[in-house]
Amino acid sequence: MYFIKPTDPNPITPAKAVMLGMLCLVWLGTGLVGHDPWKPDEAYSFGLIYSILQGGDWLVPTIAGEPFMDKPPLFYWIAALFAKLASPQLPLHDGARLASGFFSTLTLLFIGLASRKLYGENRGWAAAIILIGSIGMLVRSHEMITDLALLTGCAMMLYGFALSQERHVRAGLLIGTGVGIGFMATDQQPQAADQNEHGEAAMIFAPQFSAGQSGEQQRDRHEKTGGQARGIM
Repeated sequence: MYFIKPTDPNPITPAKAVMLGMLCLVWLGTGLVGHDPWKPDEAYSFGLIYSILQGGDWLVPTIAGEPFMDKPPLFYWIAALFAKLASPQLPLHDGARLASGFFSTLTLLFIGLASRKLYGENRGWAAAIILIGSIGMLVRSHEMITDLALLTGCAMMLYGFALSQERHVRAGLLIGTGVGIGFMATDQQPQAADQNEHGEAAMIFAPQFSAGQSGEQQRDRHEKTGGQARGIM
């Protein structure tokens, strides 16, 4: 079921799909390797990854001998594994940065799948193009930062929500995995005001994904909650 039924007179062809794949590959690969860690984020991130590779604690990585508790270690685990697998073909910092490409690839995949489910066949590529065209992603997606894992978790959750009315088990697994990745990817210390806003937003938008509603009921709920959301923002 599509939320918006598409009418596409020019469907994507295999040649276009190959060109899109090459474009995404070039975008992901450019700047991913071949340079020293960028300051300030990559410097301390690689310090944590290096401590893990040198036999440090995987649960509580250290930097300069001090435990680092600001962020969960999921991204650092994956980066350490990539660095170990890519060695000695790549320097450790370049190998670790492959984790950024890994999470960015998953983000593009799940954003494309969600767009395809929500807007119809031949719509996933458009979402991928929009994402790689975002200025904020140009540099950040090639850095060793934990936010990339968080973004992957959000994209996975979005795809799970898109499937929630048809494939409940798969949707639950995707949403649960996405939430888990999010909690294991970045610090969870929002301000009280942010918590209140997030709670209100969740109360408003959670009913949108309840099963068994007719199209007319969903449209009425969209009209009511749209005004409430604008009031919060």
